Amino acid sequence: MCRSTQIIASFRGDALRLKQALLIGFDNAIKYSKPYQTIAVEMAERHGMLEIAIRDNGSGIDANDLPFVFDRYYRGRVGGRSAADGLGVGLAIAKEIIDGHNGTIGLEGIEPSGTLLRIRLPLVHRTHDSNPDR
Repeated sequence: MCRSTQIIASFRGDALRLKQALLIGFDNAIKYSKPYQTIAVEMAERHGMLEIAIRDNGSGIDANDLPFVFDRYYRGRVGGRSAADGLGVGLAIAKEIIDGHNGTIGLEGIEPSGTLLRIRLPLVHRTHDSNPDR
């Protein structure tokens, strides 16, 4: 018999703005991935924070671009050309939203290719429910 534990967590925030930040993360993962590649999403409670991780297996990100990815209008380069279409404002907007919710957002490259976007939001309440079907 398989038994699962559901973590019920609460945090305060603007649902529409948080949705916008998450959609920016998903949009980037899709934009920088090849068709039919997997995008993984994980959520976990760590140290009083809700952590949402969006991982793609796309083209990755150059280490030289990492310090600038949250700057407005910055677009990374791949092979001397712009990495993808867009204005370069998505991650800057997502960072403003997450910062406004006292959270953190970060992007890191994954070897051999791909990126990992981590969003952390402070929890205000959590309980463990060993029977999530109630």
